[in-house]
Amino acid sequence: MAGGRDYGFDFMKSSHHEQRLPGGGSSSSSTPWLGGSGAVGAAGAFAHTKEPEKKSDAELQADVVDFLKRRLQLGKGPATITEISDGTDVDLRKGRDEHVLEMLVANPKVEALHDEDPLQETAFTYMAKYAVTNKSELLQLINRCKGGICWEELKDTYSSVEGDMKAMQEAGKVIAVVNKETHKMNLYPRGDVFLTELPGSIRIKPGSEVALTAEDMNQHIRRGEAVRISGQWFRVSSETVGNQTLRSAAPLTVTMNADLSVR
Repeated sequence: MAGGRDYGFDFMKSSHHEQRLPGGGSSSSSTPWLGGSGAVGAAGAFAHTKEPEKKSDAELQADVVDFLKRRLQLGKGPATITEISDGTDVDLRKGRDEHVLEMLVANPKVEALHDEDPLQETAFTYMAKYAVTNKSELLQLINRCKGGICWEELKDTYSSVEGDMKAMQEAGKVIAVVNKETHKMNLYPRGDVFLTELPGSIRIKPGSEVALTAEDMNQHIRRGEAVRISGQWFRVSSETVGNQTLRSAAPLTVTMNADLSVR
């Protein structure tokens, strides 16, 4: 301090920061010595490191099934035990996770492929309910299912199936209906397409997306309806304004003359 005076602040001396350690010696740390296990946190408290919880066999099996499903959707072939271990950290060989192997063999969504060569590893593949791999096969399947098919049973078939399904809905190639009881979407074949000529005349300016009609079409077409003008398809706008009801919202697919039954 100025003038060499002592104001009693001797606690600032380094001797007050030295801590006696067991067995002799000292430390200049301002944190008291803590015995036992554990790490010291920023506030000088114990910060015990938690061991990561081990997944159950059912959880490990789910990891493998998801891995196999992704491979199927990406168009990849079956996965060997080594490939599964590399992709999921689940070791199906004898040892750590061998019980998961037994569960996979018994899983109806998984097929085990055994090679005749004993030196080759067993491979596994995900079993989608329907073996479709592209848009064309998807449409063929829906057309065969006259009573409809649930979308939930198709969504795991291949990677772009959702985009293909939406494109077919918008183009009117399939009919989509949400079941009021299950709240699940069912897809139905469109069947034969019948075109009805609309009254009056329609005019479209070059580059415009809006068609001008000579008369009111509200009695002839509804929101979302498909209209062909000079060989090009358009859809009636389903844009809602303000607090309009769901009835005014866009339908899932091109509409028909009457509402579809959900039964």
